[in-house]
Amino acid sequence: MKSACIITETDFSDLPLVMNSAVMFNRKGCSVDIFCKWERSVCGKGNNDITVKPIKTVIDFDLSRYLLLRVLGRLEFLSRLCLRTLRKRYDIYIAVNIFPLFCTAILRFFKKRGLLIYHNAEFLSIKEAKGQNYFYKRFEMFYSKRATAVICSEETRANLLMKENRLKFMPLVVLNCLLKRPLERCTLLKDIFNKKGIGFEKVVFYLGGISSSSCIEEIISSVRYWKDGYVFAMLGLTSEDFLHKMKYLIEELGLESRIQYLGKVRQEELFRYVMSADLGLSFYRGDNFNIRFCSPNKIFQYMMGAIPVIGSNQPLSREVILGSRCGFCIEPDQPQTIADAVNSMFEDGVRYRQFCRNSYSAYMNKYNFENQYKKVFDKLAKGYNLN
Repeated sequence: MKSACIITETDFSDLPLVMNSAVMFNRKGCSVDIFCKWERSVCGKGNNDITVKPIKTVIDFDLSRYLLLRVLGRLEFLSRLCLRTLRKRYDIYIAVNIFPLFCTAILRFFKKRGLLIYHNAEFLSIKEAKGQNYFYKRFEMFYSKRATAVICSEETRANLLMKENRLKFMPLVVLNCLLKRPLERCTLLKDIFNKKGIGFEKVVFYLGGISSSSCIEEIISSVRYWKDGYVFAMLGLTSEDFLHKMKYLIEELGLESRIQYLGKVRQEELFRYVMSADLGLSFYRGDNFNIRFCSPNKIFQYMMGAIPVIGSNQPLSREVILGSRCGFCIEPDQPQTIADAVNSMFEDGVRYRQFCRNSYSAYMNKYNFENQYKKVFDKLAKGYNLN
């Protein structure tokens, strides 16, 4: 059996990508080791041929404000990674983002073998890179040319990466979709509101990072304009400061009975929440390049649950949502605009049910990880036999 090694950092938005990639290589007959900073309770324990190996560091290089501590923290991560892989050689190395690419280069130098797949999940321009990021970006520009396959999650990013890194080939575009799974609608979210004695008609759902960049304040403020019986549930990671800010806003508007924050759950549990919602929201502020040209996996998670989507008026969101005819795209900068879209979604029952059917159909036929990742295996098949 061939073996693959996936190295990633700490961004939880990369979690579906990492776990889905592991499953795809496992289906091709590879054992897969995942090295990350995530806890097993978040990403799951994998199975016999997919092993999650968290690397705990004394210095948290993502949270430290000081450059020296961030450098030392990453060196600690790298040294622990080298020790964990000392006695094992891998046939395939998959690096998710720039710093894991540097770690992968160190491992491949000592192991003297292994194909490289580089997934550029977060684009960094050389013009914006500062400090240690400038070093890693320069290294990416040099070392990404050695990769068998370079992957981006959006076409504009892929074009810019090819131009800036002077690649001889166009990076593969693999959207942040999910693996195929049967539709199993449930009542989990509805049960949560029922247990609290809250009467409702429809559950609007948000899944993902909870912060100002996701327009959470605007969504919360819009709830007061929703029709009676429409409630809102949020699931995802947030900071302590933003959590206090969010709770204060909810109390100030008197919306405690209509809004529920559910915290975070393990990856395998989150599907039941999606499968029990009536509508999904996916908003971003277009403040920087990675937000304007993101590949939001929450859209594909909503489609997996056969629910319509209201998303931001961004290139990929328009392509997926409007192209699949499964929802609306709006500018989410005003609470009233969001409220109008939510109210309009449920006004026409025939259109709503058609959106639901279109959503799941697009997921099963086009926007699934098997379909997206096929191009990676086609690329590898030209010079390497996985089987």
